[in-house]
Amino acid sequence: MRRLIAAMLCVVLAAGMCPAGQAAAEEPTEQIAEDGKTYDATGIYSNSWYEIPNDKSGVDSRAWREGMISGNGENGVITSGAPYRDTLNFQYIYFNFPSADPIEAPKDEHLYLEEARQAVFNLDDSWNVHGRNRTFYYAYHPGAQLSLQMASQGTVSDYKRWTNYETAEVGVNFTDEKGKWERRTFTSRADNVTVTSIQPSSNGERVNMTVSVDDISNMCKAYNGMTNVLDQRYKKLVADDCSYIGLVSKYPSYANSDLKYGGYSTISYVVVEGGKKEKVMLSESDKTLNVGRENNPAIQITDADAVYLITKSNRDADMCSFRNFAAKEQYDLVDRLVSETKAVAEKREYKNDDGTFSYDKALAPHAKLHGDEFNAAKFTLEGDEADKGLPTEELLEKQRNDKSRLNHALLERAWYAGRYSQLCASGICAYRLSGMWSGEYNGGWRDIFTMDANVNLQVSAMNTNHMKYGPLGYITYFLRLADDFRINAEEAYGMHDAIQVSVNTDGDHGQAVEYDI
Repeated sequence: MRRLIAAMLCVVLAAGMCPAGQAAAEEPTEQIAEDGKTYDATGIYSNSWYEIPNDKSGVDSRAWREGMISGNGENGVITSGAPYRDTLNFQYIYFNFPSADPIEAPKDEHLYLEEARQAVFNLDDSWNVHGRNRTFYYAYHPGAQLSLQMASQGTVSDYKRWTNYETAEVGVNFTDEKGKWERRTFTSRADNVTVTSIQPSSNGERVNMTVSVDDISNMCKAYNGMTNVLDQRYKKLVADDCSYIGLVSKYPSYANSDLKYGGYSTISYVVVEGGKKEKVMLSESDKTLNVGRENNPAIQITDADAVYLITKSNRDADMCSFRNFAAKEQYDLVDRLVSETKAVAEKREYKNDDGTFSYDKALAPHAKLHGDEFNAAKFTLEGDEADKGLPTEELLEKQRNDKSRLNHALLERAWYAGRYSQLCASGICAYRLSGMWSGEYNGGWRDIFTMDANVNLQVSAMNTNHMKYGPLGYITYFLRLADDFRINAEEAYGMHDAIQVSVNTDGDHGQAVEYDI
């Protein structure tokens, strides 16, 4: 549990699934006089950033945990916010990396129930379900990771990366010799895509950048461990007309896996206003997992008036066989994601009068849906008013230096951060151990759904926080797994018309498969 809380705190820079009643119950032990400073609790910001390594040095790097997040419960994103090499790590709540383990409960376990009980009474850790050793569920994993490399760099000042809780936007603002720069990103609850806007500088300096896909083998914890990450194969994709960039990957074809023909993809549709975009080949890398005909294609953008990326991830259980993946040239999943992201880019209601794409118009319907939910509950804790405008790092440091009491500004911010992260992960299912965000493979406890305590604690706030999407996702999650829970009761106890919830699930499978002392 401590590990879960620490991970969530890092991702949202002071977040966690914090039930409203906990924070409200704290009574101040001292009052700090107001200094006239006001603070808008509907967002956070940071004056520092972390670059995500895109080489082998990144395999054990957890810098992604310092990123800022957006999501709609199904798709999501983690942004690093680095000024000149920003990273967008895309998420899909049902990305499950398969294993060779069985995913069905042992048959007729109830025949051995008395043996199992005696083994527990006698502390006999050698007993198993007659040859069935402990197996594991599938593991959550990130989607494609895009790198936004600016063509030139300068001296950064007035840097700020921020999250707007009311709109679920994350952004970056900074100044250098060429003026003030801004990037903004949100994952739309209206269109189920992630939209990123890269604008020219305030001095009219146009956008010059390279958009590329990071190698999977360079991502955090991308090595064979709890899951055999290196058994997958993938291709980096760039359309000849540079209309899209992305990645398609094939899962390992384990005989017992229901994803043996499956794979996944992340596609970003690329809109460039003014200037030009062209397909370029970067230095070759990762020739083991990367089986693409073009090893490292990218998009180079020159003198653009604006750049927009419309991104979506999904998976396909019937992509192809592992053997045929390298030679295959067309993927239905990729075609569908290209079509769906292009449709958002070309929506008439998202166009300016001159026909160009409008980020603000695409944001508006999403901001309405998300904002109404976020603003349905408020929390104010008096005291420490002078601290309420501090960057989160400073606020956390202030708390570390004074352990005699809880800082009320930190408590207030944690409540809003928890509400925000819960809302962004709501609507499709319950919350994983990491909410719905992970920038690493082989995540702690496989980033699954832990049913003995965690999921229940994570959803508890929806009872008092006037939430709609949270309960809908929670109910959907249980209905999706109800048949597996019924089988558990039949196999383990011989019971009918009953359910037994497994200790864990991966969102796809709920039959109890984890057995040991």
